[in-house]
Amino acid sequence: MAGRSRQRGRSVASKLASILAEFDADRMQLRASDVCRRTGLPFSTVHRLLAELVDHALLEHLPDGTYSTGIKLWQIAAPQPEVSRLRHAALPYMAELHVALRACVRLNVLVGTEGLCVEELCGVHDARTRHRFGIRFALHTTAGGHVLLAFAGPEARRLESSAWHRQLDRIQRTGMAITRNATHISVSVPVFAVAGPPASLEVLATLPADPGRLIAPVRSVGEQMSNQPAAVRP
Repeated sequence: MAGRSRQRGRSVASKLASILAEFDADRMQLRASDVCRRTGLPFSTVHRLLAELVDHALLEHLPDGTYSTGIKLWQIAAPQPEVSRLRHAALPYMAELHVALRACVRLNVLVGTEGLCVEELCGVHDARTRHRFGIRFALHTTAGGHVLLAFAGPEARRLESSAWHRQLDRIQRTGMAITRNATHISVSVPVFAVAGPPASLEVLATLPADPGRLIAPVRSVGEQMSNQPAAVRP
């Protein structure tokens, strides 16, 4: 009973936000029943709000009965000033790396306690992981995340173990993080082109790639990107 009361007390804006938040690069299409289950909202409310979001082109209702994000939602989000400016400044350098190294190149930013990939250049045969364009990822899982965490404020690092602090301090000193697993190696450097925590530039190459071949180009491009005034907030 109390749960239903709390749902009734929520604003329409809160309900709309909770519905839209369920759509991401991992869940591009959802049924109304999926939205109900994930948000806890009543079906009648979900059905009504989904219809309104479709009417405003924020969502699309597909022939198979599922819903996906609409073009207007992309139109609203795409010009986000900080990310748009950073992507615009970074893309020529990312393209240069992608062609030279024949590897996947990603640009990541810190969002709360997670990383977010805001741009990606990958070929058909490049290494693929869950960390990709439009996906939030745990900072511990990739070199790009390690860089974001190393240069984040003390609040983001306060719960880390002493071993992690030593590793993050080493990344700060060297300006580079390298991780590898059974299939690929990831090399990342910070991009000091925005106020606050830096972005991370990351190259992901399929093993048996030679890390020595990746380090110098990634470091050089990261430094060039950091010196671009177009990427700095006004």
